[in-house]
Amino acid sequence: MDRGRRREKVLVEVMTKPRMPFEVQDILHENGSSKLSATFKELRERGLVQQKAKGLYGLTGRGQRLRKKLLHEKGVPYRYVECRVDWKAYAWVIVGIQRRVLIKVIERHPQIAAELLRLARKIHGRLSRTDTYRVLNEFAAKRLAEAERDERHVRYSLTRRGNAIKKQLLASWLVFFIFI
Repeated sequence: MDRGRRREKVLVEVMTKPRMPFEVQDILHENGSSKLSATFKELRERGLVQQKAKGLYGLTGRGQRLRKKLLHEKGVPYRYVECRVDWKAYAWVIVGIQRRVLIKVIERHPQIAAELLRLARKIHGRLSRTDTYRVLNEFAAKRLAEAERDERHVRYSLTRRGNAIKKQLLASWLVFFIFI
């Protein structure tokens, strides 16, 4: 795939929300990051993407307008989701598979860790109890979740900040696969 086509493909098909390079690689089914790094560098130099946090890229206003125009030419509806999120915390969550899985299953109402583990194992079967407790405690330390103790259990629920990250993470899982 030539560079111009890769730039367009990243801009049009992949950037439906701010993403990490490994997410883009997975969507494009590419191995190796050198071509992708060059693509992001070119898009940054053209003012189409910007770094939201370390390793997390999102479209600029100019990038959104260009993407909208390209999609309109193809007859595809425009969608770009960018919530008000702490991008540093968002990047921290999506880098870890265990964190990504657990933030998907935890809710705003309190849940015990065993229930969260059961739900998380439906997504990622090899999640351990130790990892679950570690991640839930990390979420509490970063104020993404609250831990409420009663006489028998610790119950975890998302904070407003954690819910914003979950909302952004779950936003636009649907990627438009357009044949350019």
